[in-house]
Amino acid sequence: MTTIDELYCNIDDFNQFFYPEWEKTLLESGDKKRRRQGVMSLSELMTILINFHQSHYKDFKSYDLCHVHQHLRKEFPNLLSYTRFLGVMSSVLVPLCAYFTHCKGKPTGIAFVDITNVRRNMKPRAIALWDKIMLKKRFIIETVNEQLKNITQIEHSCHRSVSGFMLNLIGSLIAYCHKKDKPTIRIDESDMKTLCI
Repeated sequence: MTTIDELYCNIDDFNQFFYPEWEKTLLESGDKKRRRQGVMSLSELMTILINFHQSHYKDFKSYDLCHVHQHLRKEFPNLLSYTRFLGVMSSVLVPLCAYFTHCKGKPTGIAFVDITNVRRNMKPRAIALWDKIMLKKRFIIETVNEQLKNITQIEHSCHRSVSGFMLNLIGSLIAYCHKKDKPTIRIDESDMKTLCI
């Protein structure tokens, strides 16, 4: 996504379909509960969380106070204070997980497993040609890991709650899904010639 408007529109379109379906599946305990509409919509909250992971800020407080409250007031006229935002963040965990399943790519069937500790105990054996080619491409997974850590801040050391951990993880994965130039595995002509021989 290039702009925050496009990100918001994409999330809002998804939520207009998802939220009514989600409401149908919720169980009720029989107690009357207030279900007041918040000042900010779920789509706005989710947009801010995902946009944080697309930004260069390392912590959410700096992002919220220095970027959102300074530069995005026009886009979000009903902004919540930082402490109030933290209080309502956990309410978007389920919609955020559902949105992640919506925006992630289709599985290719190619998987990489880190076997650095296991390798020294293994006996040498012949491996398939396709596996040899894929072993040469394993640097891509290191590139992806590096981008997840440094660009989308997936690595965070002090989570105060499980929902905070999940919001950080899912938000950064969604930000990565929306990233334009992701590393890809390309099979070039020399690889194809090797396979055909």
